Amino acid sequence: APVAGPRWVVRDGAHPGGPTALMAALAETELPSGRGHAYVGGEHAVVGALRDALIDRGMEAESVSNKPYWRLGRQNADNGEPERA
Repeated sequence: APVAGPRWVVRDGAHPGGPTALMAALAETELPSGRGHAYVGGEHAVVGALRDALIDRGMEAESVSNKPYWRLGRQNADNGEPERA
């Protein structure tokens, strides 16, 4: 079965935390036929946008594991990141 591996995307000055570059890369990526699984991790809004795009392209919601690790504009003190002055 074909497998789509990780894909690295350079922001080229795009807004940090914004989904534009990754959404464009996803649109250009051919998804394997049949049932697959996607793992999406990163900034909260980006993860949600990519998850929705994968579902719009025919993936089942249960086949998308999404983990937002951080949220733009918020500190991550609860997960060990030190407070910032």
